[in-house]
Amino acid sequence: SDPYSADGVFQIGNPFYDEEIAKDQAKYYPDSADLNPNGVPYGFKSFDMKAPVKSFPFVFDPNLDDRRSLEMVDFLQACNYLDTKYTSFTLEILTYKLQNEAFTDIKFTIVRDSSGIFTIKYKIG
Repeated sequence: SDPYSADGVFQIGNPFYDEEIAKDQAKYYPDSADLNPNGVPYGFKSFDMKAPVKSFPFVFDPNLDDRRSLEMVDFLQACNYLDTKYTSFTLEILTYKLQNEAFTDIKFTIVRDSSGIFTIKYKIG
């Protein structure tokens, strides 16, 4: 998939806009291929993760405190991580239970149909 959205740090009007950093945009994004048609750096790019489809991974560090976790969610919303172009995403959670010394992988797949209704499927492995 092509890169999409915009890096909120460089987008005037975005709550994450930072004028000081935006002044040095070329320092952070020297390649014009990283810019959208409005000259703002794209927010998200796909990475080949050896999967049948390209994906846009976003890692949520489980060690974040509540405040920082909410900032991450705000960032995803403000920068349109999920927009109308993308109709599904996968959330994977890895847990560890010390008493049993066991890891558990939980995978949620969230799909939005054309009418806007979400369906959630999950797999525990």
